[in-house]
Amino acid sequence: MPPIHDANLTLRFFGDDLDPEYLTERLGCPPDDFSVKGDTATSESGATSVSATGRWLLRASDLYANDIEMQIAELLDTVTDDLTVWHDVTTRYQADMVVGLFMQAGNESFTLSPGAVGALAVRGLALHFDIYDHGITG
Repeated sequence: MPPIHDANLTLRFFGDDLDPEYLTERLGCPPDDFSVKGDTATSESGATSVSATGRWLLRASDLYANDIEMQIAELLDTVTDDLTVWHDVTTRYQADMVVGLFMQAGNESFTLSPGAVGALAVRGLALHFDIYDHGITG
């Protein structure tokens, strides 16, 4: 079974009362994207949308395109390792790490080590998988 073709990870926080400045201060780094509930945004096509809830997003770089463990390590190395802070922010807001998986064939795989799973679990982070199989047409 070949390894997963491409993957991208994002650390995400959501909440109706999400305070991006608070999260940035507590986690020790700025997000790549954020909004508060009710913010309006205009897309390139001119469509306007309103944020249904607040969000704070930190994306892994493209440096490790198909290495999920390295992307997890990169993201966790970017933010605080203080577990008291993690308990605070994951109790206050919905938090997860989304893993976008992009397959070229119908059967690709990856494995997460106990260390990677444990690093997420101890911080109170769920894993969310979005899986795209580009090998299927139709």
